[in-house]
Amino acid sequence: AVCAALTAVPARAEHRCADPATQEAFLVAALQSNLQVLGVACSDMGRYSQFVDRYRADLVQHGNVMTAWFKKRYGGRANVEAERYSTEMVNAVSTGNNTFGGDLCPRNTALFTEALLLRNGRDLPAFAAAKDVVPASIEVCPGERPVAAPQKAPAKK
Repeated sequence: AVCAALTAVPARAEHRCADPATQEAFLVAALQSNLQVLGVACSDMGRYSQFVDRYRADLVQHGNVMTAWFKKRYGGRANVEAERYSTEMVNAVSTGNNTFGGDLCPRNTALFTEALLLRNGRDLPAFAAAKDVVPASIEVCPGERPVAAPQKAPAKK
């Protein structure tokens, strides 16, 4: 509940990337953006650095997946579009966090703690999905036709 405050703007849960690995990469990027904004806003860049250091290999891997997606989607404009997307993400996260005023840091520093307690970087996508870190104004896989979230199979009797 404490960490849910970071995501005052609900995510677009209905929009999913066609490729699950790309979906995970966009979620991890959103988590990283949330933590970066939180680190700056709460003067806690030390914990943000811990997060990056701890999960560097996984963050790079997810970043590579996003880079490939932007190159496939935008060709020669990939870098410009990726930078625009990143800027929009940070701005959306910052705008959502502004609604908390002085309560932002006390309500959300647990997100760092929880992220740093994950068993390993493979847990980042599920953690990011559970924290609903994508602001409603941001699309994952922008411009890609949305794919419905997979439905859970009914329990066998």
